[in-house]
Order: sequence, then C-alpha cells, then structure tokens
Amino acid sequence: MDSRVDGETSRSARAVDDPLPEVVEADRLAEALRELAASREAVQARDDFLSIAAHELRNPLQSLSLQLAALARIAERDGSEELARLAERTRRTVRLFARRATMLLDVDRINRGVHRPELETVELGALVDEAVELHDDAARHHGVELRVRVDRSLRGRWDRGAIDQVLNNLLSNAIKYGAGRPVELEAESPAPDRVRIRVRDGGPGITAGDRRRIFERFERLWAGRAGVEGFGLGLWLAHRLVLAHGGTIEIRSEPGRGSEFILVLPVDPALRIHPT
Repeated sequence: MDSRVDGETSRSARAVDDPLPEVVEADRLAEALRELAASREAVQARDDFLSIAAHELRNPLQSLSLQLAALARIAERDGSEELARLAERTRRTVRLFARRATMLLDVDRINRGVHRPELETVELGALVDEAVELHDDAARHHGVELRVRVDRSLRGRWDRGAIDQVLNNLLSNAIKYGAGRPVELEAESPAPDRVRIRVRDGGPGITAGDRRRIFERFERLWAGRAGVEGFGLGLWLAHRLVLAHGGTIEIRSEPGRGSEFILVLPVDPALRIHPT
C-alpha cells in the first residue's frame, strides 16, 4: 500500500516539476501576440494607403473635369451632337471615379474620428435622379433595367454628400451583383419624421452568415467573381454614414431570392428613430 502511494506521489512531483507544458503555452501566446501585432500593422498600412490614394486621386480628376467642361462648351459652340454626347459620357465616368475618391476620403475621416455630417435641406428626389443618371451607363452595360419610384415631396436635413454616397454605393452594388435582372429603388415616408429608401436586386442572395458580416470593413462576399471590382468598403461606409445621421440600414435576403437594402433616415437627424 505504501509503495503505491509513494509511486503516485513521485509521478505527481515529476508532473509538477516538468516545465514543458508551460513553455509550449507561452510560445503559443507569444506567436498569437505577434500575429495580432502584424495584423494591426497591416490594417494601419492599408488605412494609410487609402488616405494617400484619396488625396492623390482628387487633383487630376478635378483638372480632367475642367477640361471636359471646356470640351462641352466647344461642342455646343460648333453644334457637334456627337462630341457633346462623348463629353457627357466621359463626364459621368469621371464623376464615378470622383465618387470613389470621395469615398476614400470619408473612410479616412471616419477612421480618424473627425467625420461630422454637414446638414442642409436636401430634396431626396433630386439626389436619386443624380444617382440614377450617374449609373445609367453601368446599368446598360450589365443589361439592368432601373425602376425608380420616389415621392417627389421628400426632403430632409442631411449631409448631401454623405447620402449621395450611400445611394451610389447601394445602387452600384445592386447593378454589379443583380445578375442582369431589374433593380428597384423606392423612397417613401412611413411617418412624418422619417423617410425610407429601399434598393432591391434579383441577384444570388446572401446567406444568414454573410448577412451578419456584410457591413464589416474590407468585406467582399464575391471577391472572386470575374468582372466585379471594389474596395470592400462601400457597405461599411454606408452603414457608418447612416448611423451618423441617426438612421438605420438593414438587409433582407435569402439565397436565390435577391437582396433588399432598407435605409431609414430621420428628416431631422436630431430625432432618434427605430426601424419599422
């Protein structure tokens, strides 16, 4: 009996004295911390790049816009309809690239915590018209019909550039991922203190797991799809800009049944609202 007790005591003592498990665990922890630090450095480097790229893109685009305006005046003076159409299509392309540069600037401001909505009275119908016009060429290229139904009386105190950015991001995604089916954009007033915007597409739909992460930064659910480009920032930015207005944005989707993004904004951002 005593010999068995002595043997068990001896084995327990060796187990306590053996430092190997603690060393292995410490190595694993150190490796995890190194990977975390490397990940943070990579994200910071990407943020720094986006900030630089945004500012570098703005200057040549502004110069090109001025040249296009001069070209449009020449076309009008000479009565050249073909030149006028070419100048207009090129102008829309430049505006799209300017939107991307603006998006990067917004991302930089949000990352630095200095983004604040600049509120003014905005007519939603006019903003929708601009977004639809801007994406007309892309819709034609993808064979997408844009169906718009907007209450023309809708207006509110919003940051024009921010809401314009949100509309353009949602419309661009619907066209890119809509599988060539019609895209619907509707705007209405479900209550006197708010407006609701819906953007629907007939694309492949989104699973529940993907819906939970779709508003995360640098998230691209179909990054490998041929012909689909982007930073993976559009929906993250849209979400942050809407929240800055005291609004909400959600997605309703099922695989094989398309997607619907629902944006609710207060007519006055000072009001706190809830989705309906």
